[in-house]
Amino acid sequence: MLQHVVLFQWKKGTPETESSGILKAVADLSHKLPGVRGYAGGADLSNRNLNQGFSHGFVIGFDDPASLKFYLEHPDHLRVVERIKRNVDKILVFDTE
Repeated sequence: MLQHVVLFQWKKGTPETESSGILKAVADLSHKLPGVRGYAGGADLSNRNLNQGFSHGFVIGFDDPASLKFYLEHPDHLRVVERIKRNVDKILVFDTE
């Protein structure tokens, strides 16, 4: 199984409704595509001050590399990516097994 980890540092002034709306769009997409094993995401809950400004994120599990590729190339994903680009200052993407 692959884990697709994405962390966001939003642009100053990004409304919480927009950041939570983006995470909801990713969650909705993950629930309708084949090869997805699970989704977890939201705001950072830690009080250890180690997030380096990354306040929100998500993890999606995929069956295999082909499932991740299908997700990354899906038109709905590409629309969410454009929405993210308008609101994100920094993004970290990390894929692992």
